[in-house]
Amino acid sequence: MAFVCTTSESKEAFITRDELIDQLQKEYKIGTSVHFIPVHLHPYYQETYHYSPEDFPESLAYYKQTLSLPLYPSMTDEDVQDVITAVLSILKEQRASS
Repeated sequence: MAFVCTTSESKEAFITRDELIDQLQKEYKIGTSVHFIPVHLHPYYQETYHYSPEDFPESLAYYKQTLSLPLYPSMTDEDVQDVITAVLSILKEQRASS
């Protein structure tokens, strides 16, 4: 299970998805995942149908902005709060530095 969220790729964004993933891992030891890789990015479809990433720009944009935060049955309320606190702390820090 995962809690899927998206970041913004706009110029006004304070942090990218990849930066958020890196900071959650490095600073808080919170693992995230990137799910829902667009079909046209899988090697089979690229080799068979010669798709390139730019062939489906909306799908690619969504993929580049999406990450999955941890969510699992044995997760405690404290674990959930740790994830929330970490994300909010990183976003607040990034906003203050921009």
